[in-house]
Amino acid sequence: MNYSEYISGQLPLIISIPHDGQLFPPEIPDRKKNYPSVVKSNDLNTQDIGRELADKIMLHFNGKRPYLVINHLGRSKFVINRPIKEGVDGKDSITLTDIKDVETNFGQGLLIDIHGHGHPENFIEIGYVLSAWKY
Repeated sequence: MNYSEYISGQLPLIISIPHDGQLFPPEIPDRKKNYPSVVKSNDLNTQDIGRELADKIMLHFNGKRPYLVINHLGRSKFVINRPIKEGVDGKDSITLTDIKDVETNFGQGLLIDIHGHGHPENFIEIGYVLSAWKY
């Protein structure tokens, strides 16, 4: 159904693009806003950023590319990087085979999850669940 795209890599690096999908099939129910953290709006342009980052890394590492995982479903339908009850209605499990592949081939790796934000500042943020602070 082309709901997701997986490009195998040759480096211990996974680039995930979870929230820029443009498919909204009516047969997949919309996610419910049962949790305070449920966001249903898409991140913008993160597919372009993630693909360009993968291409730059490939150039730097002599043609070896990172793994690339892209969710093509809109965020109102499916979220790949959330616990199952928040990520999708009516599904039981999510398996990321690329994580197992990296662990098998390299022992460990790095996952880069590409996101957008709605802040008025034009910042690049690195981190996870960071509290707000002044720059």
